[in-house]
Amino acid sequence: MNAKMNEMQAAFALVQLRHIDKVIADRKQASLKYTDMLSGIKGIELIAKEENVTYNYTYFPIRIHPDHFGASRDEVAAHLEKKNIVARKYFYPLVSDFPEFRIFKTKNLPVAEEIANQVLCLPLFHDITLEEISFVVDSISQMRQK
Repeated sequence: MNAKMNEMQAAFALVQLRHIDKVIADRKQASLKYTDMLSGIKGIELIAKEENVTYNYTYFPIRIHPDHFGASRDEVAAHLEKKNIVARKYFYPLVSDFPEFRIFKTKNLPVAEEIANQVLCLPLFHDITLEEISFVVDSISQMRQK
């Protein structure tokens, strides 16, 4: 894979860099809204922020504990998809699960496997609206009530 940018991509990137601080600030605000709205839902774990770390707010991952939430990550993802909400399974599948690498797996990875089956990244972009965030959170909350 060649991941180098061509000249046109580089030109677009340079133009976008002028706006990067605002984009990150907007994504941070959206992340804070998600955090506020999701924090009270049993079975949803939010990723703790570390001190002295500068975040770019590229993703908004949550961990769904099916025993406490009442539905698995895959069930939540399917429910969101039916509502045209694009959420992404993250850390899934594990690299050690690919056939090409399975032969190198020398021991079980129970913690990694558990997390790989529980993490879901919610939609996050710089101009996501409060209404869109509310729709995502309300859709997740509906799963909790079932």
